[in-house]
Amino acid sequence: MVVIWSNFAKQNLKNFIATTLMSKENSTKYVKRLVEYVGYLDEQSFLGKVLTKYNDKTIYQLIYKQHRIIYSIDNNKIYIISVLHTAQSPEKTLKSIKEFFDN
Repeated sequence: MVVIWSNFAKQNLKNFIATTLMSKENSTKYVKRLVEYVGYLDEQSFLGKVLTKYNDKTIYQLIYKQHRIIYSIDNNKIYIISVLHTAQSPEKTLKSIKEFFDN
């Protein structure tokens, strides 16, 4: 399977690096490890647990340390919808799912 990152998910990671209290070096390493972890999905696509269904699509979440990785699987492609800190509201997660599929 191929892992495809949405622009929103990429921006989530950039925002994390820009706003975290971690040093630039540590935040960059953290994001690199998170991306590597997501890479396991190409072989183990159902590693995460089912979060919800939206428009007949099953939405999964995978937790990496303090981040929630939201993704969907369609036609041998894994779409990373968003990467949000676990402290962020569930409403933001649902909004990101809706925007991904409705755009």
